[in-house]
Amino acid sequence: SLQCVKLGRATARWWWVVKVKPHDKDAKMKYQECNKIVKQKAFERAIVGDDHKRSVVDSLDIESMTIEDEYSGPRLQDDKVTITFMKGLMQWYKDQKKLHRKCTYQDFRQKSGIVTSQDCVRTT
Repeated sequence: SLQCVKLGRATARWWWVVKVKPHDKDAKMKYQECNKIVKQKAFERAIVGDDHKRSVVDSLDIESMTIEDEYSGPRLQDDKVTITFMKGLMQWYKDQKKLHRKCTYQDFRQKSGIVTSQDCVRTT
């Protein structure tokens, strides 16, 4: 990381040299070289990823969400997607209405659990 900081500083300094002396080919070349290395390092860090990141689904606190009394749409039974829920949901969507966010998150959590449990799905 110290090397990246030094490269970042070098890139910034060469940028200023190029700004002051725009026709200096050597300065332009060194700036482009430093900038290329900085971008390459950033790309390498980005593709490595972080295996310890939690899924967005896991980070939601669904249990603390409440469904308002005014909501009249389909509700999950025992936090599970059922045929009754899906039929109600289809009609609800046909009527151009929105599903409550708690039900949406619960539905998504259940479906993502099914998808990630499959052998053919890579979770990294």
